[in-house]
Amino acid sequence: MSDSSLIYFNLKIKKMSKKNIKNIYEGVTPESEISALRQGNTHHLVAMKFISMIDPLNIFGKTLIDVGCGPNPMFSLFALSAGCSKYVAIDRANVLEKIKNFYKRMLESNYFTSKIKFNSTDNLSGEIIKNIECGDNFDNIICHMQMLLMHIQNKNIRKDIIKAILLKGKVNLFTETNWASFDLNYSNGVLKDLKNAFKDLLSALGINRDYHLFEEIYEVIMENKFSITALEIPITISNKEADIECWRELVFLIERGKDILSKSKNPENTDLIGRLENIQERLFQEEPFILRPIFSSVVTTTF
Repeated sequence: MSDSSLIYFNLKIKKMSKKNIKNIYEGVTPESEISALRQGNTHHLVAMKFISMIDPLNIFGKTLIDVGCGPNPMFSLFALSAGCSKYVAIDRANVLEKIKNFYKRMLESNYFTSKIKFNSTDNLSGEIIKNIECGDNFDNIICHMQMLLMHIQNKNIRKDIIKAILLKGKVNLFTETNWASFDLNYSNGVLKDLKNAFKDLLSALGINRDYHLFEEIYEVIMENKFSITALEIPITISNKEADIECWRELVFLIERGKDILSKSKNPENTDLIGRLENIQERLFQEEPFILRPIFSSVVTTTF
């Protein structure tokens, strides 16, 4: 998914056995989550800001492979408008269908659809990335993956995916949430309560809040003795850039969390849903100024 979702925050197991934890995207991407991902734009802003910050990265004439692209077409439009020769979207079939439908309705659909290739997969793996045919050579390929690795509990699977991406394109872009910034900025009053509730929420959804992106990419590079440089770049998004105040964005995320928890029909979630409802109401009442968590973005380049 890239794109992405309740993917903003944290993981803490609240006396829950591992076998009871099921990731939100395990097996299928729910239609309610697809709808929510289509409405959000912060993750796409992060990707666009990341690319525009990196010099001398130039995506003109390059093939951009978007691993876990999500259903929102914003990033694909940005890539194609910036001059990419091809945009390769990888996600589940029901997720990709939303992007396909968007381009079908565009007046210039023939121009764009000729430059887009869709690859559907239910379970992403390094082997799938390795076998993607995009009609371009290694030097002209840029891979992008955002807010996906934190959803994968198995470290070996994550590292296999990272390795495959590093071997696929000369330049690769990865982004995950910087969890430390979330802990630092949400430390008082309703924000502290929100932080603790989101830790339990993401724990219930099987999302890994302790994931450290740069460290794992560096580990893969060292283990395989790759001639690759990796640079970590912190990305921040302001209220003005996102065109929405952060507290309102969090209200929206809480609503999504409540919806997912209620559909799981797990009685253990009742208390957490009540806490989220209380926090949601207090956010409306207090309208606090909140900084979004910093996004940890990593660019790798083969030399």
